[in-house]
Amino acid sequence: MVSPEVAISILDNYNFQAKKERIGIGNALNRILAEEIKSNADFPSYEQVSSDGIALVYNSFKKGWRDFKIEGVQPARMPRLTLKDSRNCIEVATGAMVPIGCDSVVPASDVSISYANRIARVNVENIRAGQHINSKASSVKKGDTLLNAGVKLSALEISLIATSERSEIDVFVGPKACILSIGSDFVDINAFAHPHQIRLAESYGLLATLKSLNCDCSQFHFPDDPNILDSKLSDVIHNHDLVIIIVGISKGKSDTILEALTQLGVKTLFDGIEQLPQGRMVYGIKKNTSIFILPSQPIVTLLYFYKYVFPWLSKSTGGIPQTPQAILTKSIGIQTKLVSYLRVSLREEGGKLLATPTPVPNSNDFAHLKPFEGFLEIPPTDKELIAGSTFPLIRIKYN
Repeated sequence: MVSPEVAISILDNYNFQAKKERIGIGNALNRILAEEIKSNADFPSYEQVSSDGIALVYNSFKKGWRDFKIEGVQPARMPRLTLKDSRNCIEVATGAMVPIGCDSVVPASDVSISYANRIARVNVENIRAGQHINSKASSVKKGDTLLNAGVKLSALEISLIATSERSEIDVFVGPKACILSIGSDFVDINAFAHPHQIRLAESYGLLATLKSLNCDCSQFHFPDDPNILDSKLSDVIHNHDLVIIIVGISKGKSDTILEALTQLGVKTLFDGIEQLPQGRMVYGIKKNTSIFILPSQPIVTLLYFYKYVFPWLSKSTGGIPQTPQAILTKSIGIQTKLVSYLRVSLREEGGKLLATPTPVPNSNDFAHLKPFEGFLEIPPTDKELIAGSTFPLIRIKYN
């Protein structure tokens, strides 16, 4: 067995080498950017008005002019006008080009306009030269980096890419993956189940998560039959970059699968992790294929997947895994010499995540998943955990 830190270190040394594909930006939502996006122009590309009001010549105001004849209106996204008389002004809108000949903008709140006479009166005695004008390239210069590789693309980033006149971009492609459940105690959703059998619940949950990470993912189930394992397991490993195996909870069943994998040339890099709750997790490789064996207890399966597999996948496809912090809302007694994971529900308050313990009778109980949104990572301790303390959060659900 290894510590959580050692397990993560091993996984970091065997990241999947993600490939790239070029797609249209209209299909890029939630994909991971695989290239750097640079600005192809200055932003703004012209001197830009930053407030509705009037554009004028500062020296005219300085000389005592307060009433300015309005020569015209400069809307946003329209060609630039030219001021003909330095004692006049041009009415301007936020985002508009600063008219030629003008060097300052007085905001509408400081101006009274008589549209009948086409006169704008400035109602303040002090303005600054150049005020309320964004200079060219004040936000971004041509060639500046707008986005780095590894960013998960939302509508905001896709819009930013479009401003750089990019209709196609490179994104990372997730591994070809499969979820493989092994055991006669598993039955599919629509099959008849005896009282001692369980549904393939974890398989479907993990399948959906892998697909959300843009993995080409399939699902298999093999019974407890050595002949079937010998004939099919090799093909599964050969045809996938990532194999996640869910086996029954008995150590003997895990040993049988591990022996079969070893005979197929899979190298085991760790077998078991020193943490609570416990459940046997194994990680091995064969050539470029990563194999994870996870226990079949539903809650433990989720913990191991989101603590180890999910971040490994995110890193492999260019993402940057985040470990948020959450505040414990209720004191609780825990005595353990191992890192432990406390099941919690979450709520946000004042910009902070608050975590409330939600104990579960046993790790096989899926009926208690509804209020459950993550785990707090608790270091070894022999003292009571005090409400208000902050701990790393392994989040499995987002509201």
